[in-house]
Amino acid sequence: MKPLFNSLSRKGSSAFFFLCSLFLWSCSDSAPDPALSLQGSWLLSHVDPAAYNDYAAPDPAMCADLVFTQEEEPAESSRLWGYKMTGNLPTNAYQGNYQVTQEALLRQTGKLGFVNLGITEVNAPPAVKKFESYFLQTLQDVDSFEVKNDVLTLWASEKNQKLVFVRGASSCGR
Repeated sequence: MKPLFNSLSRKGSSAFFFLCSLFLWSCSDSAPDPALSLQGSWLLSHVDPAAYNDYAAPDPAMCADLVFTQEEEPAESSRLWGYKMTGNLPTNAYQGNYQVTQEALLRQTGKLGFVNLGITEVNAPPAVKKFESYFLQTLQDVDSFEVKNDVLTLWASEKNQKLVFVRGASSCGR
């Protein structure tokens, strides 16, 4: 027969361990990072209006992707603050930052702006240059976004333009 004290001691230590674990779990930052709603790779589905080549859907050769990361620009940087983003175009690659509020990220819709955009300068055929220029100018003019059912829509309200992306990996054939 077991002594009663040892049995209570084991039960008590198990309960103590459980309560401590519960306390530590509740103290952790368990809220999801709102940047996750944008984070990842997005492949351009269509541009509206598609003035660069008179097509609503890009020619497959006119690939564009956009990759949002969770990495933030350091506070001590002289650059405007924002999350980092990169992307590939048919010939060139681009990078920069995006600025968005946590509330907009949580709601998956709201104000969004791209800053510090930079691009490689590889020579390309005229049609490709036209597409890349149009895409980057529209991206720079973006002022709001919405994520719905793995579709990202970026709006440039003042020019009545939008870029529509679908979630998924892409390297534009690279």
